[in-house]
Amino acid sequence: VNPEGMAASDDNKDVDAFLASCTESGDAAYGAAKAVLERLQAPASCAAARRLLGSIRCRFTDPAAGQNCFQTFHFRIHDVILDPHLQGPLSRLIFPV
Repeated sequence: VNPEGMAASDDNKDVDAFLASCTESGDAAYGAAKAVLERLQAPASCAAARRLLGSIRCRFTDPAAGQNCFQTFHFRIHDVILDPHLQGPLSRLIFPV
């Protein structure tokens, strides 16, 4: 059994569960994101929460998928480049008001 393959499978299930909870409304999407942010605060769940956020980001790298993200899941991902010398952009989840 490949532990990395199992982790990827678990990550996909977590992303699917997160997205399923976001389909209901903007408020539901905000609540799901808030729950993930709370997991970032706990040392025991921080690494899994970071993997989840990274996997969500990877799911919507294509511009068409990004548009679908907002229409279907009530959030969009916005990249902010703080310093061009840093490794990559800062990704933010944006919710409707």
